[in-house]
Amino acid sequence: LLLCVWCLLPRRFEAVLIEPERTGNPLMDSVTEHQPMSDGTYWQYLHLTYYLSALGLLVLAAGILPNPSAALLAVLLTGLTSIFAHKMSRLVVFLAAPAAVCTGAASAGALLLAQVTIEVLVSGRGGRVTQGASLGCLALLAGIGWVYLVPGCQELWSHCERLAHSLSHPQIVWHNANGELVDDYRQAYRWLAQNTPPESRIMAWWDYGYQISAMADRVTLADGNTWNHEHIGLLGLCLSSPAPEAWLLSRHLADYVLVWSQDDPGKSGHMARIANSVYPGHCAEESCDQFGFRRDGHPTDMMANSLVYALAGRASAHQKQIADLLFEPVFSSQHGMVKIARVVNTSKDSAPAKHCDAPGSWYCPGSYPPPLTGTLQGVQAPEYLDMFNARAQLQTQQLPAPNGHDLPAGSYLGSCLGCSVSGHQLTCTHCQSPGHSSGESQMSMSSCPTESVDNINGELRCHPLPNRPDIPSGLSLIHI
Repeated sequence: LLLCVWCLLPRRFEAVLIEPERTGNPLMDSVTEHQPMSDGTYWQYLHLTYYLSALGLLVLAAGILPNPSAALLAVLLTGLTSIFAHKMSRLVVFLAAPAAVCTGAASAGALLLAQVTIEVLVSGRGGRVTQGASLGCLALLAGIGWVYLVPGCQELWSHCERLAHSLSHPQIVWHNANGELVDDYRQAYRWLAQNTPPESRIMAWWDYGYQISAMADRVTLADGNTWNHEHIGLLGLCLSSPAPEAWLLSRHLADYVLVWSQDDPGKSGHMARIANSVYPGHCAEESCDQFGFRRDGHPTDMMANSLVYALAGRASAHQKQIADLLFEPVFSSQHGMVKIARVVNTSKDSAPAKHCDAPGSWYCPGSYPPPLTGTLQGVQAPEYLDMFNARAQLQTQQLPAPNGHDLPAGSYLGSCLGCSVSGHQLTCTHCQSPGHSSGESQMSMSSCPTESVDNINGELRCHPLPNRPDIPSGLSLIHI
């Protein structure tokens, strides 16, 4: 039974319970990425309950409160939600109810402990504990709580009010550091609703699909329902291809293209990898290292020539001119955060086709129009495939050469390619850097105290000498 339940868990939940590994499906890998929780985030969202709930958990586990079944449920729920919150910061919301229950248990445990302590003290002095004495003890505890606990509760209340106010604000409208209202996203969706035909199809990355559907009331090519890997791959192929290639596909799919100019270039690496997993050859290698930003912030050639980079307003004047001929710019938001372009000369034979499983059903998967299928596979394929294959061949030629001979030892050999030595100069044309595309790095071996070299965030560095054995120990020691 447990094996069946595990198999039915979505990959996103599975990735929370175990350390995510590359699955070979770039779409799956992109949605399983997560940011672990930090102590500061716990305090930001839970405040005093962050510490009180830990005491309450001990009280519940000790079984000193009535109803042990409820206590066991609270302990299990707290443990499970803590695992999820620790792995993924956005899931801290799951801890809200368990933290409140454990905080209440901590308060109840403190009152019970104080009452028992006072009663024991009174009994030890020969007094007989009466109901009035018990009530008196509780009254004394209430007075102490009023003095010490009420200010903390007021602080917690104020914190919760501020946090609720900040979380309730729409995420697409906010004030910047200068107090200016940033309303770019809502403006873009309103423009679509007021300036495009109701049957218009909007191409955008799937992150914004639900917003476009709800606020602009227009058909989108993809949304947060990312089950169809192949369709997301086609969308990624359009956005991460050069404008002429993208146009041959987009004219059969959409009437307008919307990009978040500040966000989409950073996400476009996922677009390229997902596209390459469905359409092999889009990138010269599985990791799509040729598509992205280098350490110096400059784009690789493949990214610089892509449609998403051009529509975001970052391409060169020549590339922008080519893109504008095929994708006419029609809207730019106040701060330039959203840009919309009209697909020039859309195919009249590419109206969306719906195929419902029953008349009036909500399940209508639809199908690609025949002209698009022809562009990818049929009689119209040569024009598109000639462009695709020529680009793929050029990208293959730009792959790094194998490492040369007589290279110095070091960890860089596992993450750098195209390495060679000329005199005392070590040069590698492609050194990997986390979060960036590979770039060139070089160094002089004559300055190295050792004959070993490391790759530190894409830069070749001499391997440091170990610490001398006669220096004092301490936590702050580093390799020098």
